[in-house]
Amino acid sequence: MKKITKLLVRILCLTCAILLAAVLLPAVKSLLPQPGYARTSTQLTHAMQEAGELTAVTYTDTGVAVAETKALLVGTVLKVSIPYEYKIGFGFALEDVVLEANESSIAVYLPDIVMLHDSFTVTGEVQVEKLLYDLTEKHYQQILDDEALSCRKRYLDGNEYQQAAWDAACKALSGLFSQWTGEENLPLTFLSKAELSST
Repeated sequence: MKKITKLLVRILCLTCAILLAAVLLPAVKSLLPQPGYARTSTQLTHAMQEAGELTAVTYTDTGVAVAETKALLVGTVLKVSIPYEYKIGFGFALEDVVLEANESSIAVYLPDIVMLHDSFTVTGEVQVEKLLYDLTEKHYQQILDDEALSCRKRYLDGNEYQQAAWDAACKALSGLFSQWTGEENLPLTFLSKAELSST
């Protein structure tokens, strides 16, 4: 009977030890020295998950949208001039950034740069020159929508804007990483997330 009791106590103690180790292992693991920049990478990953989005660059344009309505034989029967301001911001969600650390550096894999927000605002008095037709609310809104779409397309189709946003994102992340870790001149290599899936 004593042998069975001792055996049961051993099994119970062993089970408790295994459960305790399983519970405490993640906490102990985070306290142990990690090779290279692994600990810094983990710290930055947590910080990025809490930070939300990074607007790498914002562009602002001002201009005047001009729309003319023409009639056969008569020519221009309505001309509308609308001063505007257009803003667009490029960036990405920080939770989509992937970090890979090694002994000497941190590889930063960035997702595609996307449009995070844009706005089109009328900034002054609308000039209407009418000969035969009145400016309807529907026509007015169509002019605004067309000009906003034209502005957006110009930025989304322009490779130079995407490249500028990429460069600004790398610079902004370098600054954020230094701020979050307190380390200056972190050895960072910026790569496209597409390169991560191809490796």
